[in-house]
Amino acid sequence: MNILATSNLINNHNSPLSSSNSPPLYPPTTTSTSPTIKEESSKNLLITPNKKNNRVRTGCFCCRKRKKKCDEIRPTCHACMRNRIKCVYPHAPGDPLPHNFDLEKTTYGVIPIKRRKKRSSSTSHESGNELGGHEELFNVIITSSTSAKSNSEAIKSEEALQSVIRVSDHDSDAELESILDVTEPKISELSQELTPSSLISPRSQSSLISFSKYVANVKLSPQDSELYHHFLHEFMPSISLPHSHPLLSPDYAWVELSSHSDILTDVYLCCGASYMSYFHNYSNGSQDLSTYYSELSERKYSQAINSLSKAFADKSIDLDSDWLFAAGLALCLRDRAFGLNGSRCAKHLIFVYNLIKRRDYKKRLIAENTAVSLESSITPTERSLMDSFLFNYSAALLSCSKRDLITLPSPYEFFPQMKQWLDKPIFQDCDVVWMNNPVIGSALNSFEVISKLAWLLRMHFDYDEDQADGDDLSKFYLDDVNFWDLILPLREAIVEIERENNLNKRGLERLKLSKAKSYKALRSNLAVSIITLNASSILLEKLINPIIPSFLPLIQDRVNTILEELIDHIPADNHSSCLITLSLFITGISTVNDIQRQSLSVKLIESSNSTASNVGNNILEILKFGWEKETSDKVTLGDKGYKCFDLIFDRPTIESITF
Repeated sequence: MNILATSNLINNHNSPLSSSNSPPLYPPTTTSTSPTIKEESSKNLLITPNKKNNRVRTGCFCCRKRKKKCDEIRPTCHACMRNRIKCVYPHAPGDPLPHNFDLEKTTYGVIPIKRRKKRSSSTSHESGNELGGHEELFNVIITSSTSAKSNSEAIKSEEALQSVIRVSDHDSDAELESILDVTEPKISELSQELTPSSLISPRSQSSLISFSKYVANVKLSPQDSELYHHFLHEFMPSISLPHSHPLLSPDYAWVELSSHSDILTDVYLCCGASYMSYFHNYSNGSQDLSTYYSELSERKYSQAINSLSKAFADKSIDLDSDWLFAAGLALCLRDRAFGLNGSRCAKHLIFVYNLIKRRDYKKRLIAENTAVSLESSITPTERSLMDSFLFNYSAALLSCSKRDLITLPSPYEFFPQMKQWLDKPIFQDCDVVWMNNPVIGSALNSFEVISKLAWLLRMHFDYDEDQADGDDLSKFYLDDVNFWDLILPLREAIVEIERENNLNKRGLERLKLSKAKSYKALRSNLAVSIITLNASSILLEKLINPIIPSFLPLIQDRVNTILEELIDHIPADNHSSCLITLSLFITGISTVNDIQRQSLSVKLIESSNSTASNVGNNILEILKFGWEKETSDKVTLGDKGYKCFDLIFDRPTIESITF
């Protein structure tokens, strides 16, 4: 079958994304051993603004009019941006405030994030013996230089992680048992609960004085305390969904695991730095601080990857520990929030998938030889981690490289197997049973459909004969017969899931008056299922008929349903929007008028701000470019011009972002 010819946005000089703007893949981890540097490093651990006299005349007129202190950030200070006031500075320092100066309301492209107020706490000077192995981080000098050698080592480290625990589908049973290391221990031993910390190297002891300015009872350096604070109070809530049972939510299940490993703590610090980079870039417009935290996040990232690689080399790590599972997912979520491409995120998912295969194999082996079923052996932490993996897996299928795609499992293979991990409720005290799925919730079946469609698109349409000959990818091409055999049943599946969504919608009505808060949280998750399913229907029609125009009622009815659900049930402060970025991209390329596009643009910006993630902003840049090109081509070329609806087939553009 011939490949559908589509316009390539990336080749155009006006492409919204450029690889030159992306942060380096693996910045170096720089530590200082020089006594002179060590003495000065404590002064550089935190960047704080210079103290100024409160009575200054260099601030903007708006803050002076309001008698508030101005941070003097140009061209727009933080206070004016937060209060949506047009920021006006004096022409020369010291100019008096005009008597007739009035405040003028305005709007900004990105709504500032409301930053949480830090609780003041006294500085602790107590010595401790269990500092968690962070001594090497305490005196880090922050520099912007990079080292080719360090980058090379980091890349090799991540490649090593991908191969350490890889389990091939073609391994013999004997080879598989050898790889999984399940032949040595007895079945009774496997069924016992493992203690991850018992298999990790003993942490170094130290009497080094540390400070806990932000986190009580956690002994970290001032810099690391700040990062951990923002991870705990901003990053984790952004990936915790309101519909979840509280004991399954990531902000409960994941945070506790940090005490199991210093490596996981480093990963969490990396996530905290990533949040601060976004905050300073889009909230107060401080590019210097944003760059500082961006580089710091990459250094923490590189350090965590190197530490993991060394732990594998030393065989001092338990491959069945929950914290290792969480580390891989947290790194994926961090890269996703950072706005990196799908292949970068897919590398972490491949790593986690190998852990899942190992764990699943052991559980099934136990189930075959004991009375303990696989479903009943799933712990709350495993449920939380698996649900998160399922979402990230479905989001990565469309934007990862072809090589990563064939390394990850097919959704036709993966979902039937992994549903056993997710179907049985862990907690019974729930308003609805899908509160036991803390991430996907009621949308499990909808995500299965959209994952299968994304996989079919890649395996059938994403085929380059020249590339296939060189990379030996031709055997992964899905021919016409298999394509139609797999895609047509999905239309019936969509109808069945729509029926389930309608039943759930009626079932929630009983909570509307008696439990209004719970109703809103659960209804937002049901909206995720409805939006994902309608986006799946649009994608299905596009794959069945690649030249179908987007203005047909068959498409527009779905688009309007998505926008209604989005506006009515997923408000700006609801983090459920992070689950539907792929669906919103499909919706965006299907829109036909300015009203639809303006509504979607607002929601994508809100999604990025509420979750401190670049995903929504990056998707919006791609969509705006496609919309503008479609409009300009329509004037000059008419119906023969570029169609934004065809963007779904534009591989270079889609692989430049992540969902």
